Amino acid sequence: MNRGKFPMPADEECKPTAQSAIPLRIAKQCHAGKSMSGSARKLARKKKQAPKQEANASPTSSPEDEPLAELVTGDPQTIVRSNNDKLGMFIVSLAAAYNDLKDLAAFSYSMRKATPLKDAANAEAGEWRGRRAMLERFSSGVLHELMRLIKVQKALLADKELENCVAAMNKDAQARWRAVVSIALGGQANPKYEKLSHIRNNASFHYYSIKNNGAAWERFFRATPQTVFNRHAYYSLGHSMETTRFHFADAARQEVSRFTPGANTSSARAEAAKVTDEDIGQIAKDVNQSLYFIIKEFLNLRNSPREGTT
Repeated sequence: MNRGKFPMPADEECKPTAQSAIPLRIAKQCHAGKSMSGSARKLARKKKQAPKQEANASPTSSPEDEPLAELVTGDPQTIVRSNNDKLGMFIVSLAAAYNDLKDLAAFSYSMRKATPLKDAANAEAGEWRGRRAMLERFSSGVLHELMRLIKVQKALLADKELENCVAAMNKDAQARWRAVVSIALGGQANPKYEKLSHIRNNASFHYYSIKNNGAAWERFFRATPQTVFNRHAYYSLGHSMETTRFHFADAARQEVSRFTPGANTSSARAEAAKVTDEDIGQIAKDVNQSLYFIIKEFLNLRNSPREGTT
């Protein structure tokens, strides 16, 4: 999936990506304010004139930054026709979930360059792990809410207009969408999605669940063999928000995410090992590809768009 656009330092604005067809020497000319040579212009034109993606091709999943597609001036009266247009409102909700998952994936990818060593136990590594765990919890929360949306609005799945959208998708996209629907409606057992429900209900947003925090604290700091990570309740108490972090709270919330109610500590950890942040990231990627095609075909069927900037 495409990442969001992040501001870049001025001296990096012309830096070519791994996918760029323009050699580094041409990028350097750009930095120096020099005009491109004839061969450079030819390469640039070739890049610009590359064939467009096929209508039914899967959207790129490259983590590299790419510019957003050209702005489209869609008609709001056709996307949601009225307050009674349940399908239109359903699609808007799917699009909101798509945007949230895309942004969370972008933030997660941006952190990879700073991945700490596995056994690193310092303030910076602790903050990195806390932020990564937060993104995992939030992604789980979005996915769980999306599944709930589909389940609550399951009557819309039989809507003829939505069925036409699915029929217009390629076979791979159809399979992804039907898998998402099946899981949302409980027709397909998937322990990873069951884990999403637990993370959403106990760790994603529920700060008021102090009993869960207490149980997690007991497991992590007292019931688990000591390591460098649970030997102390770490925190960084600075003079500002930027210089302060309570690492012990990250540890407790991560333990809530790992724990499966009704299981003992060892089996809970074994279960948690099966569902990693990479798993959740892959689930989010698969789900978002299915959402992309549903939303795209809906817009194609409803809204003959007029391309151009506003």
